[in-house]
Amino acid sequence: MTKIKKAVLSLAVAAAMGGAISSANAVNLATDGLGDVLLYPYYTARNGWNSLIHIVNTSSVATIAVKVRFQEAQNTRDVLDFTLVLSPNDVWTGYVTNTANGPRLKKSSSETSCTSPVMPSDGFAFSTYGFGGGTDLTRTEEGHVTVIEMGSTTGTAIDTAAKAKDCTTIDEAFTKANIDATSNQFGEPLNALKGQFSLVRVDAGLAMGGAPVTLANFFTPNLDYAAPGTVDGDTGPNAAGTFATNFGVYNLIAAQEYPDFLLPTLNDANPVASLVQNDTQGAVQETLIDTGWTNPVDAVSAVLMRSNVMNEWSINPSLGVESYWVVSFPTKFHYVDANAQPTQTELDAMVGGGPATAPYDQPAYVGGPAPFSTLWTDANRSCDTVTFQVYDRSEGTVSATGTSISPAPPIPPRALCNEVNVLSFSPTANLLGSAVAQAVDVSALVSQQPYGWLNLKLPVVAGTNELADTNTYLGLPVTGFVLWSRDFGIAANNYGHLVDHAYMRNVISATTANN
Repeated sequence: MTKIKKAVLSLAVAAAMGGAISSANAVNLATDGLGDVLLYPYYTARNGWNSLIHIVNTSSVATIAVKVRFQEAQNTRDVLDFTLVLSPNDVWTGYVTNTANGPRLKKSSSETSCTSPVMPSDGFAFSTYGFGGGTDLTRTEEGHVTVIEMGSTTGTAIDTAAKAKDCTTIDEAFTKANIDATSNQFGEPLNALKGQFSLVRVDAGLAMGGAPVTLANFFTPNLDYAAPGTVDGDTGPNAAGTFATNFGVYNLIAAQEYPDFLLPTLNDANPVASLVQNDTQGAVQETLIDTGWTNPVDAVSAVLMRSNVMNEWSINPSLGVESYWVVSFPTKFHYVDANAQPTQTELDAMVGGGPATAPYDQPAYVGGPAPFSTLWTDANRSCDTVTFQVYDRSEGTVSATGTSISPAPPIPPRALCNEVNVLSFSPTANLLGSAVAQAVDVSALVSQQPYGWLNLKLPVVAGTNELADTNTYLGLPVTGFVLWSRDFGIAANNYGHLVDHAYMRNVISATTANN
């Protein structure tokens, strides 16, 4: 359960660990690669692929607790989540692979980091319980990963157990019966997480890797978030009060039992504030700070809001070249999925029978759909119309009819309907074997060159595809990358690589004419 606790940590110790106890920070993209949230745009266990996930605790002082959540591609329903506890300087590595009984998350034989529940020798199985069960497990074979740091601790029983790799003690600490005492040992999350991932297909001789999108200052306690001397926070975290010298700080520690394990989510940002460095081409470069978002997840979406996604592509069947774009919307289900968990009843149960007070009355679904266009239902997916402007490497674009006009028309509009979307530039092949792939037809290029770049234009409809506070952000909250491969017919000679997307923002600034 996520409550304020009378913590063991003193203010001096917390400050030494890097805690900004009284400062009001804002969630932002971590340009230096360290933060308290990691957003992995894609994992897959389809078509012979394995997905390797690395999570590093770069703090040499503190043990940290981390929520690791695997979510499927269609609408971000959970397929697996667990709590990971990393001692100082620790690294956890796991990999998603397919088995006869569906995907599993496994670890190497040398992996000693502790999880709750304790990971069995054959790993954790993915399940469809998160979307009602009874669904084919193939839906869990690809998706994305959200990692949220819940808190940090040093000089405590949890810290000692983590260093000793006493995973039984760690697991018991995250039961409902013990979670109050556990939470009391933790202070605020640190910007100490570092991540990386690799997509590996052994039979094809391919391995390519990248880094997750990293957010810093996702959860930072401030004076307005301190209860005035209460243990359980029954007066609510927004009550007036200041930190006493014998009180620690808020954290996001939650029991790894139903329904508590449904938290935390990206809707737990605190303060509900965003910081965006707007350096889009043509804009007046400035730092944009917004502090009045309706929902905590809005602050996360704001830092990810883009109007254009840009990257290269390449296809050449005669040379065995393929390329795929991954376009991921990590906050989408908070806006479009009215069936998302947890329910209010479940949230009330997390705080001893309720009624729950903020932030416990913040369910996963926040009453969207903006900035997305439609709600998700079983009969009609939440789809956003985008346009593709394709270019070759010689500034050429697609033709209309006969000779090419300038500017050339874009490829007809398409709809991106999933939380994770795969765009295939290889119409006769699908190396990824993705169930959410759709083809991008580049055959209309005047030059017929088999390579170039794509400007993916996201919808920017005012009042619909926007998030507005002091500043207004148009587009969609997006992450992703392009994946290339070259097949020489001999696996040992094959190669591939992965490159993050570039983006443009469309911001109506309160102080300048940025657009």
